[in-house]
Amino acid sequence: MLRTCLFHNREGMCIGVDGFSATECVPVNALDVDAVFQFIDHNNTSLGTFDQRYWASWEFYKPGGPIILMTPGESNADGFTGYLTNRTVNGQIAQQEKGAAIMLEHRFFGLSNPYPDLSVASFKYHTIQRAIDDLEYLANNVVLPFPGGDKISPADAPWVL
Repeated sequence: MLRTCLFHNREGMCIGVDGFSATECVPVNALDVDAVFQFIDHNNTSLGTFDQRYWASWEFYKPGGPIILMTPGESNADGFTGYLTNRTVNGQIAQQEKGAAIMLEHRFFGLSNPYPDLSVASFKYHTIQRAIDDLEYLANNVVLPFPGGDKISPADAPWVL
């Protein structure tokens, strides 16, 4: 049975929509993981930055198309890349509107941690407002690795969350 790959697990194995290993992979240039430098506190930038992971798919993107942004919530985002494909509403909107789909990993989950521990002092920076600020900062500052990826700020293209 031929299964199309939705994502690669930590061991590099292609995983299909049904959770089993797949035999056909999504092209590497259609789905990439990268990181954006986020401020630990957007109101006190002297605290420094951390790497916040995001995934981007531009399989259907045409210049001027919208950016469809989502976050898997408070979870490691590794297993959620299928949400960037046209098997989901996000991907279907991206395909229909000639847009790109982006998924941002929530701070303090997966590998997007401002601090190496889960202490009370660290969790002081785990708030809804900071998570919203992360989304806004990404939209205003990210340069995506595809043609026209430097012209996708909210001033240049519509963003949909």
